[in-house]
Amino acid sequence: MKPVTLLLLALLPTLALAEPPAPAAPPTAATPAEVKTFDVMVHGGAYHPARLEVPAGEPFRLRFTKHDHDGCTRDVVLPFLGERHTLPTGEAVVIEVPALEAGTYAFTCGMNMVKGTLVVTKVAAGGSDGQR
Repeated sequence: MKPVTLLLLALLPTLALAEPPAPAAPPTAATPAEVKTFDVMVHGGAYHPARLEVPAGEPFRLRFTKHDHDGCTRDVVLPFLGERHTLPTGEAVVIEVPALEAGTYAFTCGMNMVKGTLVVTKVAAGGSDGQR
């Protein structure tokens, strides 16, 4: 017999007794809570609702959906984020907003004529804020 064959035959009982590798440990990082989404409809030259209450200290999403062809509301500007987003008619545009401190934050159309407000408040434990 060849030396390689003899080596394999000698190792065969050891290989047969080897245990399969242990399964990987589950990730230890906590799963983040679901991010809340707040809808804003854009039609008739206005934001609906024009005032949103959102929780302080939690990231959230704003989902703008434009339903008309008004040129004034073609863009939404969020000065507190330093961002401007185009709102195509009939398409939802989702904007990720990081956790904000309590306070009042404005958003406007691109011409600063149509205005909306985010009121960021501390939510009491177990409180309801009407999000989806």
